[in-house]
Amino acid sequence: MVDNPARRPIVGCYRPPRRMISLRFFCTVVCLSWALALTTSTAQASSLEAAPEPDQPTRIWLVTVGPSDHIYTRGGHATLMVEWVEAGTYKELVYDFGEADWESSTLAWDFLMGQLTFRLEAPGDLLTVANNYGVRQNRDVFKQALALSHSQAESVRASLAKLDTDESRHYPHDYVHAICTTKARDVIDEALGGVIHKQLSPQNDEMTIREHQRRAFYGKPFAGLGADLLLGAENDLPLNRYDALFVPWRMRMYLQEVMVESPSGLVPLAGPPIPVAGRLGVKPGEGSTRGSWYFAVLLIGWLLWSAARLRARFTLDRLGTFGLWPSLLFALVGCVLWGLHLLTQETGFQNNPLALAFVPLDLVLAFACTRFKRGERSWLRRARGYSVVRGLMAAAVLAMNVSADGATPIALPILALTFFGLFALLARNPEPSPAD
Repeated sequence: MVDNPARRPIVGCYRPPRRMISLRFFCTVVCLSWALALTTSTAQASSLEAAPEPDQPTRIWLVTVGPSDHIYTRGGHATLMVEWVEAGTYKELVYDFGEADWESSTLAWDFLMGQLTFRLEAPGDLLTVANNYGVRQNRDVFKQALALSHSQAESVRASLAKLDTDESRHYPHDYVHAICTTKARDVIDEALGGVIHKQLSPQNDEMTIREHQRRAFYGKPFAGLGADLLLGAENDLPLNRYDALFVPWRMRMYLQEVMVESPSGLVPLAGPPIPVAGRLGVKPGEGSTRGSWYFAVLLIGWLLWSAARLRARFTLDRLGTFGLWPSLLFALVGCVLWGLHLLTQETGFQNNPLALAFVPLDLVLAFACTRFKRGERSWLRRARGYSVVRGLMAAAVLAMNVSADGATPIALPILALTFFGLFALLARNPEPSPAD
């Protein structure tokens, strides 16, 4: 008999009968089939819960974006998202009023002159927006459901679609009254018949426009200095909560306080914020910039030190050196403020009290200081009188800012008052300079 290796018993292993293998295989196939069917039905149920049913009305969502590190992103952002079902297919589209030609070389100039143009765009769905702002720019993104009826939501959807055309998408920018947040607010309020304005406008916000700007520029001292210099008196007036919606985080908060009608009674217009994307790493600091104070304290310290040295060893030439560079700096700032007041169409840059603390006529004092450096004493009395008048003007601006409500910039008029006061005191009865 020939030995067949295939028929040798396997030592130490159990080989089940062929019939038992078939039964186990059959049971395994049945169990896997049931598991696959159950998983598929669960996934289908989950996907149906995520999207509106075919008979579910149109929904509107407020999407707000937090600040990031770049100066253009410090104020935050807001968009509107529309969800609807068309021919049994779920659709969503985000409308963004905050697009501009960010790479334009004239962007800053157009902003200062009040000639900046923004536009409405529809960048895509919420995932696209979360990727653009949350991932690429590393910013927090939240969404809030708006408690609008079907007709109101359809009105918002129709208004956005009408604005999303080449003829209507562009609008003149105003950093408070016409920006991404306020344009979205206006579309919602129009559909509600003015409910937002009616409920929020009688209530005052806790901060002025300038204080909101200082909060946005926290950690940016040069931006804080520019805001204190350029923003006019309008930015220190009391701000109501309706106008405060130009700030995205205020919009996210205050729309939860607006009550609207629903089948179950009065409900908040905006639901609680739902995180969509989160910033990684250290978040931008929360506080208020003191940019103008930083620079004012440094310059006042330099002026006091220079005045002490000049007092110890006084000459007409040294007086000219003391007054020349500050007067030139003040004249340059005055040219900017007065030119902005006369040329800009942006009301927020007009009627700036600091235009009385810094005037282009300070060039007169700079000219007198050049004469002092040459040893000429003829301009001394006129320069002293001019300094007294300018010191009184700076004191008047300081008094107006101290008496006004809000965080008015008092550091800059203190700086001007310090310089002109010191110059007027030092210019009394000087000793002859060596060049006399």
